[in-house]
Amino acid sequence: MPIDIVSALADLADGMDWGMATTVGDTTYYRQLPGQSLGRIFKNDLVVARNADGAKGGALRILVWEAEAIVAFREACEARFGDVCYTTTFYSSSGEAKSLGVFPLGADKGFALATVLKELDIRSDRVMAVGDNENDIPMFRESGLKVAVANATESLKAIADVIAPSNDEDGVAWAIRKYALV
Repeated sequence: MPIDIVSALADLADGMDWGMATTVGDTTYYRQLPGQSLGRIFKNDLVVARNADGAKGGALRILVWEAEAIVAFREACEARFGDVCYTTTFYSSSGEAKSLGVFPLGADKGFALATVLKELDIRSDRVMAVGDNENDIPMFRESGLKVAVANATESLKAIADVIAPSNDEDGVAWAIRKYALV
């Protein structure tokens, strides 16, 4: 995503005292929590004083998790940045909004899957995709067998070929055993 959009979202989060994770290349920048040390916490995770300190150009993903931030970021992206990015809300198994991801247009699971299939010369009708959220819809479009877990969003279940048990009931393992290991 262009630096101006990443900076605007970081400024919004900093102004409201919201946490934000910004992934640039292999590094994810997290805003410092009270009492937390600055610097590297894992190989590719870095704690910064302000969200703006991690607002680098070419961000691959921005993630927010506070309820107010989810609403504000979705509204900002739709109203101001819809021509360059899109948002996806991630839900917990109970159906509550857990976080919101902001991604560059064209950067979705469908594009990634199509790229891999082309590189490996695999037909899409030979692929099973398992999902639970709206961000899995593009991947479903590129796959032959579409499996939604029972706690998936209604819109994903509506286009699925099969409904597996929920994530909490090992739905992915169930789908692999039933359809991939035959």
